[in-house]
Amino acid sequence: PVAGPSGTQFTVDGFTNTGQPLPARETIREVRINQNPFSAENDRLGFGLVQIFTRPGTDKLHGDGAFNFSDESLNSRNPFAPTRAPFQSRVYSATVSGPLAAKKASFFFFFNRREFDENAFVNATVLDPAFNITSFRDTVLTPQSRMSFQPRIDYQLNPNHTLVVRYSYFNSKSDNFGVGGFSLPERAYNVRMTIQTLQVSETAVINKTSVNEFRFQYIPETRDDFGDNSIPTINVLNAFISGAPAVGPSSNPERRLWFQDNVTWIAGNHTFRSGVRVRHSTITDISPNNFGGTYAFAGGPGPQLDEFNQPVLDPQGNPVIVPLSSIERYRRTLVFQGLGLSPAEIRALGGGASQFSLAAGDPEARAKQIDFGAFIQDDWRLRPSLTISLGMRYDIQTNARKTLNLGPRVAFAWSPNLKGNQPPRTVVRGGFGIFYDRFNEGLVIDTNRFNGVTQQQFVTSNPLILNLFPLVPDAESLEAVSLPQTILRRESNLRLPYTIQGAFSVERQLPFRTTATVNFVSTRILHLLRSRNINAPVPGTFVPGVPASGVRPFGNIGNIFEYESSGRLNQNQLIFSINNRFSNKMSFSAGYTLNQARSDTDGVGTFPANSYDLTTEYGNSAFDVRHFFFMTGTFETFYGVRLNSLIVA
Repeated sequence: PVAGPSGTQFTVDGFTNTGQPLPARETIREVRINQNPFSAENDRLGFGLVQIFTRPGTDKLHGDGAFNFSDESLNSRNPFAPTRAPFQSRVYSATVSGPLAAKKASFFFFFNRREFDENAFVNATVLDPAFNITSFRDTVLTPQSRMSFQPRIDYQLNPNHTLVVRYSYFNSKSDNFGVGGFSLPERAYNVRMTIQTLQVSETAVINKTSVNEFRFQYIPETRDDFGDNSIPTINVLNAFISGAPAVGPSSNPERRLWFQDNVTWIAGNHTFRSGVRVRHSTITDISPNNFGGTYAFAGGPGPQLDEFNQPVLDPQGNPVIVPLSSIERYRRTLVFQGLGLSPAEIRALGGGASQFSLAAGDPEARAKQIDFGAFIQDDWRLRPSLTISLGMRYDIQTNARKTLNLGPRVAFAWSPNLKGNQPPRTVVRGGFGIFYDRFNEGLVIDTNRFNGVTQQQFVTSNPLILNLFPLVPDAESLEAVSLPQTILRRESNLRLPYTIQGAFSVERQLPFRTTATVNFVSTRILHLLRSRNINAPVPGTFVPGVPASGVRPFGNIGNIFEYESSGRLNQNQLIFSINNRFSNKMSFSAGYTLNQARSDTDGVGTFPANSYDLTTEYGNSAFDVRHFFFMTGTFETFYGVRLNSLIVA
């Protein structure tokens, strides 16, 4: 909860991890969690920051390898599957490290491949060849594989300069994706993803008190979905989904560049650190999703039929109306089409599709974003028992309003009654800071795609179109009978959300190798993102059941969903934790959090109930987990066998 609405942030060797796979355990040298949460070097919220540092090469040749295998022998049967599904997992891994040049250069290489023969379970209701409604259960093999390798070279250019080059390659394959639940096996498609990461770091010792660190990162990433949407999708609600996978052949190439330079220097009791960072990203998203169209069949009232498919009449000679399920409506459509009935006759007998939707236009949308950050930090060791940190950070990005996004930071660490070189028994810490978030490039893609021009979304319940089933109408014939387009856009003065966070903690060493900590964290977020329909009917003018009624500010042109930064969140947390290392073979830790969080939005996907009145939106947040408890322990038994327990409530 202390990580804020954007969750935990990971950095790898000083670089922010933006959705890439984390390094394998074998490559990790050190992990730091919440190290100085209020440092101005952190662009995101300090609590919830996990810093990972990978292993360099060694002076002597080392290597290891491993193979891990498991299958379904100890698995239980999925309750929706008729039999226990076959499963197999194969994992190969190896590491090699050693010198390239004595006392000057070394290398580290890691390889890993994972192969999983997973399964998807289909639990649907379908029609058999005689148009009888029957259940359909099936297990579909969904093989997946992931392969990665990571070479790293450390080179001592001279006594004052060290160069580190790290490359990471990740490739994943998933077959028969999109199957399961109501989705039938015919909707399967394959997914391929490739992520490459090149990182270059150069550390220069300028003099005895100054060090400069330069970092460069380049990430090309591509995801491809191999589907065929040449035929329409049929969605029989709560029964089955058949037809082509709506994703079509799609791809999402991304390119990300990162430049950063930090300098650290010492002056007396002060350790100063400052730096700048520039990130540039471009995304080209090609998504012909639903370009083949989707027919939906829903339940509703319809005439009761006898065994000859004729309407049952009441004493007055009128058809008896009964509730029809979606699969029954779909069954009647196929049966009566086979008998040669006209679309009007089929609809009168309770058949016919309920809705048709189609996407058309340009499947490609692009986004480009640049952000800049600069900081300065002073860690002042006022005396051996007291350290004060002061800092300031500035952040700015494109695709958002240009404002003076200053983030002051202040923190202290104090050890009362510190004696000589003895470890402190009590440490008191506190801090305050302002942290700015980012406006995601994916939201820019959405607004560029659904701007009313690039790509059109047609949705209609007009019988003239629905009676064409199973044929797919073209976009021109849908324009006059479809609901108005929904447009996505960004608020003209959209600002970056920012978090104001303060914290105070006391950590105490207790007898028997026990440490207890009490933390109080108070968080306030302003300009939190939400969505709002700025062209909703003015209250009091809309007539239920009459879709075209209501007075709209921009006229009857449809909904306009706008991303805006008008939300707020307030959160207070009291956190107790205790851990004990009884011995090298036994450890124990537990924690309890008392939390209250209230907000008027839970993120960019939140819409207000009333677009013209936000005062009723403030209430318990999605982060309002009032009580959270965990307990974990590690116990080493005979022959080196280790038992691990974890309880979360």
